[in-house]
Amino acid sequence: MSEVQSFVVTLEGEEAFNKFIKENKYVLVDFSTSWCHWCKVLEPHYKEAAAIFHNDKDEKTKTKLVYVDGENDDNNALLKKYEIKGFPTIMFFQNGDLDNPQEFTGERTKEGIVSWCKKRAAPAVIPLSDAEAFSNFVKSNTNGRNLAMVVWHEGGGYVLQLNNLKKKGNETNDSTLKAIYEIANKHRDEISVGHVTNNKLAKECALSSPLTLFRFDASTVTLQLKDWKSATVEEILGLITAEKFPLVDEISQNNASDYLNSQLPLVWIADKIEKDSTDEKSGDKKQQLITLFKPLAEKYKGKLLFVLLDINKFGSQVENIGEPHFFFDIPGVLIQKAEAKYLFRGEINNTNALAEFFDAWKNGTLPIFRKSQNFFVVLKPVPDKQDPEGAFVLVGSTFEDHVGTKSKDAFVDFYADWCPPCQKIAPTFKELAKKFKDVPGLMIAKINADENDTFQKIESYPTLLFYKKGSREGIEYKNAERSLNSFIEFVKANATVDCPSQKKLMKLRRAVKKMTQQRKFFTVNNHKHSICLFFLLEVNKIRKKSKCCRKSGGNEKGKKKVGPFSLLQQLIVCCPTIKIVSQFFY
Repeated sequence: MSEVQSFVVTLEGEEAFNKFIKENKYVLVDFSTSWCHWCKVLEPHYKEAAAIFHNDKDEKTKTKLVYVDGENDDNNALLKKYEIKGFPTIMFFQNGDLDNPQEFTGERTKEGIVSWCKKRAAPAVIPLSDAEAFSNFVKSNTNGRNLAMVVWHEGGGYVLQLNNLKKKGNETNDSTLKAIYEIANKHRDEISVGHVTNNKLAKECALSSPLTLFRFDASTVTLQLKDWKSATVEEILGLITAEKFPLVDEISQNNASDYLNSQLPLVWIADKIEKDSTDEKSGDKKQQLITLFKPLAEKYKGKLLFVLLDINKFGSQVENIGEPHFFFDIPGVLIQKAEAKYLFRGEINNTNALAEFFDAWKNGTLPIFRKSQNFFVVLKPVPDKQDPEGAFVLVGSTFEDHVGTKSKDAFVDFYADWCPPCQKIAPTFKELAKKFKDVPGLMIAKINADENDTFQKIESYPTLLFYKKGSREGIEYKNAERSLNSFIEFVKANATVDCPSQKKLMKLRRAVKKMTQQRKFFTVNNHKHSICLFFLLEVNKIRKKSKCCRKSGGNEKGKKKVGPFSLLQQLIVCCPTIKIVSQFFY
């Protein structure tokens, strides 16, 4: 164990890691590598945050910042235990609990890191005992886009110690109380929760509802629950999220993370929004779009978030969404819900067409749109020809034609061009494809997951998944060793088709090449097949299973023995039901 710039602690190995977590109440851990661009961006902010905590006099919220090198083999057990699939990954450990870390979701700046950690160290629900505490709570928690929610119930019946719910033996049957605590504990970055302790204070603070939301624009909103006694996390969180954003707003550097991290699907409205100062006829495009979509935003409040996207400012985001329609035929509209995207292909000013589009989304009848490289013919062309010696190249529009089908197994490398580990395994994966290119019913493939959408959610690169025939459930390759032999063993262990040994394949290739050069073919069922049969290598096994095979093999006394090729011709005549392997091409 050593220190980086005095305040960030570097830990090596599981034993040292476990000991440090157990000895410190609050620990933030950064799993990073030296080659990762975003790790380098994070590093100075992380070090400055560590210095701030080091000099902080408040021992109650002081947090230790730790660095774990993802390239150090001594840390492989930690990477596996905490399922680290990408870098940097930042986790928060509390009270020595090694099994339940929280993923860091704050801004990756020194201020964001310090603020996020202090919130985790503070009580989930803040008790408000007087008017001054109430005023300070609302004022300090409604800056930026943060929200403050105050809990109060007439008669004081709901003024329970929410923070004690987590203590052993302290339970409640009130589902709403549990839901409020869960929201307060898990969504500290989005909302701060306080509770009023008496009716007199509630009247003094003008509280008229059990749940009152205080917004960043100084307005207040009363949250109306369907049933106070049985409200759920989803119901309360939906009401909060609906009030967090304007009905229609333009995305910017200040609010982008809020929108992208929200729990609701996003409606992207892409256009050239910024007013053209050189064109007097150009109106306020932003206001026009807000007016157009406001009725829909009101109708789907709490279900969808409507976001204006200026393609001149955020063109890269449009490209990430993956719809060239946004580039060449703007304005464009697309609904994005988790990994699913739904594209509007009508005229944006046609309000009836828009209404039908959103109704179809609500009813679940819209087809999913998938980003695919072959749409970007001009921008990012896909090679016309496949590499016969390499992995089969898939794109978004062809992925489902080959993966999860009933005709073949597929081992797929999901990669990104910018990823060094992807580049490192590329030659090995190409060699793997070459090894298995002659096996029927088995495909070794690759897809640029950064540029193509599929039904498979990819969280890190590279991700290697094996799909058995007819299954969309990929089996992940998790072995830290990424050698050719380990890949071969993984394929053999999961394949539903017969994977012959490499020795047999080499013998088979030589035999077929020889017969092809001699132009010797057999006609079976009116189809020509090269002699590429495993029978050449397993003649003895076949002879033992069939009398006619034994006879045709010339094993009887006085009979002249025939070579394997002649034997094969007789086998076909005598045993027409024998399955012929004919999917080898040379």
